Amino acid sequence: MLKNVLISICGSQCEPGETDYETIQFVTRGNMVSEGDKKIITYAEGELTGMGNTQTTLTVEDNRITLARRGDVYSQMVFEQGRRHLSMLDTDEGSLTLGVNTNKITNTLTDMGGDIEMDYNIEVEHSLTGLNKISIHVSDDLNPSDISSQTSYNNVYKSDPNDKFLH
Repeated sequence: MLKNVLISICGSQCEPGETDYETIQFVTRGNMVSEGDKKIITYAEGELTGMGNTQTTLTVEDNRITLARRGDVYSQMVFEQGRRHLSMLDTDEGSLTLGVNTNKITNTLTDMGGDIEMDYNIEVEHSLTGLNKISIHVSDDLNPSDISSQTSYNNVYKSDPNDKFLH
């Protein structure tokens, strides 16, 4: 069954050898559907996230999460604890090899909503470029027809990397 949801995303990134994390947080509307034990979450990116007209789909299984983006940005990343997955990232300048090394996944997502947390490293062309943490909270959207509040949900800002939301 298709369900309207609010999706709160908090992502932090730090360059290798650095200790200062840059954090982006935003909340957006989307949809979630259950297919057996698998949950599929979709939402539209926007100019505030720097991805323009892009649809993001998260396919959430027990300990494996696939993030696919289609539109102005095309990419697919697979997160699986203790595993390294390679994929391609298409850019205006060409394609790049993207490596994802997932250190930890915590998944409490159910049909009612819940949380996903991931700690992972990103490689571009086999060079470590970022240490990353992402926390995603999914809850019922109690006002899906309230279009006027859509843009107020798309806020991107820097915050304290020690925020408990990230840990």
